Amino acid sequence: MDGGKKAKVASGGGGSESPTGETTATADPTINPVDGTRYTYQDNEWHMYGHEDRTKKENWVNADSQTGIYFNHSVRTDFVAEHFDDMFDMYIRNVSYRETPVPAQLLDYEFTWMNNTHMNMTVTFFEPYMLGLLVKKSDRLYIQMKHDILDTTGRFKEPEYEPLNGMFIDQRRDKGDKGKTLMTLHQKDCKKDAQDGGETDAKGRRLQATTTRATDDEYKNRRKIFGYARIDLQFDWRNELMAYWRQLAIQVYWYLLAVIVLQFIMLALRQVGFLPLWTLIEYMQLCAFIPLYNFRMIPYLYDAFKPFLVSHLVLTNKAFILTEMEDDYFEDTYRYFWLNTAKLGQALALMVGLFALTIVLNIVIGVLYCLTPNKQGRCGQCLGGVLSQFKFNVYIRLYMLTYFDLTFFSVMKIVEGNPTDNPSELRKMATIVSYVILVLSAVVPFFLMFVVCRRFEVMKIKHAKAAFNTVVLKIDKQSRWRLVVPGYFFFRRYLTACLLSMPQDNTFIFLQYVFILMSSHAYVLFLVAIKPYQSPLLNNYMLANETFYSALIIAIFIFSDATPELGIKIAAGVVLIAAIFLLIFSNFLMILVLMWRGKARLKDEIKQAKLKRAEKELMEEEEEEDRRQR
Repeated sequence: MDGGKKAKVASGGGGSESPTGETTATADPTINPVDGTRYTYQDNEWHMYGHEDRTKKENWVNADSQTGIYFNHSVRTDFVAEHFDDMFDMYIRNVSYRETPVPAQLLDYEFTWMNNTHMNMTVTFFEPYMLGLLVKKSDRLYIQMKHDILDTTGRFKEPEYEPLNGMFIDQRRDKGDKGKTLMTLHQKDCKKDAQDGGETDAKGRRLQATTTRATDDEYKNRRKIFGYARIDLQFDWRNELMAYWRQLAIQVYWYLLAVIVLQFIMLALRQVGFLPLWTLIEYMQLCAFIPLYNFRMIPYLYDAFKPFLVSHLVLTNKAFILTEMEDDYFEDTYRYFWLNTAKLGQALALMVGLFALTIVLNIVIGVLYCLTPNKQGRCGQCLGGVLSQFKFNVYIRLYMLTYFDLTFFSVMKIVEGNPTDNPSELRKMATIVSYVILVLSAVVPFFLMFVVCRRFEVMKIKHAKAAFNTVVLKIDKQSRWRLVVPGYFFFRRYLTACLLSMPQDNTFIFLQYVFILMSSHAYVLFLVAIKPYQSPLLNNYMLANETFYSALIIAIFIFSDATPELGIKIAAGVVLIAAIFLLIFSNFLMILVLMWRGKARLKDEIKQAKLKRAEKELMEEEEEEDRRQR
């Protein structure tokens, strides 16, 4: 049996959709030669559940370790559940079975819901997080009927297994022959064993085979009465390791949020610049969406990345708006990451709210400044300085922080399109807004870079660059090549957002990994060769962040089908966790260094670094000129 028929898994005590599979109708009447009773056999078959998504042909054990079996005709399912171990064997074959033919361990199972035909069960795997890690190959859960308990008519053997016939609901017929309809199991397969050789009695039961070959094949076809289901990536929170990572992720989630707020306060008080804070948020944004690429990580590693969703304003596990979309996921990778449409919509609403709050704050500070009697006093200068940042640094930085998400949401909506032929006005409006945002995501960065390049000659003057200083924050303005940094910032996020919205069945899905890998390596080389920031400290800090991010990208490739070995995947998981820790640690170390050195010392170091760089560049120009004259 291939288990190809479909049945919808029931949840809780709810109903279940009946399968539309084939049935074997009344056939094969047989007369008992002893008492003359006429028997009519009605065949029954069992199958494993299909995928909840009817477009997928394989049977499925879902991410919550739920599966089940169903029968074509009614049986006493409570009897089957009670004697399940007497009738069936359950085992797992993982992807490495052929190399190491030792099945993975199935610890337990529990029936959670039953009716006359359907039996839902939840299984417990040993190390469930090591199952379902490949896309093209699959770990499988097998349910196989014990081959030696059925006779060749599909009834349980007498006398040893005859009590198991209690699962059948046999029906007496009210006709004149006082016959009886007997239920059988997989009679076609059982009959094949009788047809392959050997003698049978009056009821069709096979007698002792007449040849050695026939004896060896006595159960040949009955051994094939089994079903299997592909095991999805398992998120079994009953497992201790999985539960530990989930609790750790929840705690780190709030720690990171507190770290961001605390860093903002500390850097503002010491007046040493916000570059470490913006850098941390920017790399958190890039890292947060790594699980959405076309790879299957070990399930508990998804929790290692979830705290980074703070940078995308995904602040709660439960959405409070668009709750009807909590079960709506763009792709399977989004479901593994538990990033549904409702959470993304809530994050977008928070971004709009943040923009509105910024405008209100700008108005309030402007009013307070106008009401200040002494503009040259301490209070007036403080309000004036803050107000000057709203023209236009605050808005530019806010746009830079939300740029990735706005582009990503717009592209995802455009790719998704309208799921119905008659979309609502709200969906039409959302599609139009998505196109507008996507166009602006291309136009606004181009405009900003045009302004920066146009005013390059006067950028060395502090007041000339004050209105857009956040675009070129801490970048050395001695060379136009160093202006690649803000341009690269927008370019990488724009293409990453587009590639993230690419469906997994797209022919060019491999471009996701190729782009993020090549772009990261290219940026590492750029930082090493050009050193675009004002001091060695800042250049080393940015290089460290990009290096750890590159390590994440390299390690994530191990979770593709190209590396099926589980041991290597575990090692890659260690590298991922280490890279995440180092990314956070480098930021923490940078904050300590800035707090210790202070504003004045940092300025002196930047001046000295500029002088050394100018001298070096001058010497290189002279050497180049000498080579030309020769």
